[in-house]
Amino acid sequence: MGFSMLLYANAALQGAVLGIQHALTALRDHGAVDEANGLLASFTERQRLVDKPGFDALERKYTTHRDASPSPQQNSSRI
Repeated sequence: MGFSMLLYANAALQGAVLGIQHALTALRDHGAVDEANGLLASFTERQRLVDKPGFDALERKYTTHRDASPSPQQNSSRI
């Protein structure tokens, strides 16, 4: 009794590894990579994949009106 199986996640991972290797090789050899050479997704596509508008909405929803980050003087007084 035989069967065959395909692991799509593994195929995606192997494709990603190859893409990373190509992009980093081009960066090493040429000092830069950009969308034009076909090795990078567009910045718009990157923003879509990470759901940037969704995170922007969360930031607006949960940001307080006062600055939550301590000033350098506040940091030094805690040492």
